[in-house]
Order: sequence, then structure tokens, then C-alpha cells
Amino acid sequence: MNILDIINEEIEKLAEEWYDDDEPSLADKVYAKRFGIDTKQPQAASSSSDGELLGFVGMEAYRKLDNPVPVYKNPISLAGFTSGARGVLFSNGDIYIGKRIILHFNLFQLLTEKGLVPYNTPDNYDMNPSDDFIAVEREGRSNVFGQSSAYDKIPDSFQEIFNRGNQVHSYKFKIVELA
Repeated sequence: MNILDIINEEIEKLAEEWYDDDEPSLADKVYAKRFGIDTKQPQAASSSSDGELLGFVGMEAYRKLDNPVPVYKNPISLAGFTSGARGVLFSNGDIYIGKRIILHFNLFQLLTEKGLVPYNTPDNYDMNPSDDFIAVEREGRSNVFGQSSAYDKIPDSFQEIFNRGNQVHSYKFKIVELA
């Protein structure tokens, strides 16, 4: 085995560890050892109203966040979710919401990683609206969500998806008129 084979093997291991959400990557371990900083993924304190923890969004656009944002599936209430929180509502009524404001782009990246949306969704959700889901935004601190302001057009399927969401959740969904 020559030096290039060893380097390639190490790079492959690093890449595998980089995308493993359960364990810190090799780079994280080195950083933690060298600087004495814990780099483990935070575990959110979950209350029964938060719903099921899907994962964390650790980026804002392409910048790493100091505190990753937990994303929950079907929270019972919006207590603890910030004003303007963003989410994605699916046609079956499931909703995934970030505890704090995050970019839909980054939320769709997490949903793509989990196999919930097609791989090209983060780049074009607003230009090619889906009949299967809608990017939504919480209106202030209210119990109401509207479609993302990134959409230029509102397909008929949005009202159908909102109707299903209104049947399933205690909070409400409505079409927001485009400016």
C-alpha cells in the first residue's frame, strides 16, 4: 500500500464520518482534542408539545450556525417556536418546523437528507412549486402560517394542502395574497 492509497482511504473515512449525524467527524474529534471544545451535535430538550425531532439545521445559506436549529415534525403547539418560524407542509398534513427562523433552502436540505423531498428541491422549490408540499412561514407569533414569500405564483394545489393541514393541526394555514 503506497502513501496515496493511505491518503485516499483516510479521505474516504473522513467523508463517511462527515455525513454521519450520530458521531462527531474525525475533524471534530481533532478540534475538540486540540482546543478542548465539545463539538457534539446538541440534544434538544424536547417537551411533548414539540412533536418528533427530525434533526438539526446547522447552516444559514452556506454559513455554519453556532447553535443548530432543531426541526420538529407535527408539533402539537407552537409554544417555544419563534415569530416567523419557517416550515414545510406536506399534502398528507405533516409539517416540519424549525424552532427558530431558518432559510427554507437549508430546511429543504435537511428534508432531502432524510429522503422526504427530491434532491433538487432546495434549489428550485419557489420556481417550480410542488403539488406535494409548500414552504410556509408563521405570521408573527400567531397560530397562522402562510406560503413562503419566495413564491411568485400560487398553484391550486396549495389550497388543497392548506385544507388538509387545517384538518390535522390546531394551528391554521391560509393563502397570503402576493404583493
